[in-house]
Amino acid sequence: MRSTVVFGRCRLESDPTLTLEKIRALALRYYPSAEEVEAEIARDIRGAQLYVIEIEHLTGKQIKEK
Repeated sequence: MRSTVVFGRCRLESDPTLTLEKIRALALRYYPSAEEVEAEIARDIRGAQLYVIEIEHLTGKQIKEK
């Protein structure tokens, strides 16, 4: 099992073009076809927001389970 903690600043992305680009890239990893991605984006993009985390410090650990 792994545990990670991220410290930094989080902000709402104000550029709608960048938001659309990042959502499309993420959706293409999980949807079976690009056509389905575009249909979902066309239907629901107004309800989506993108938050950007600027990482200042990262810490983590890995443990072995019995």
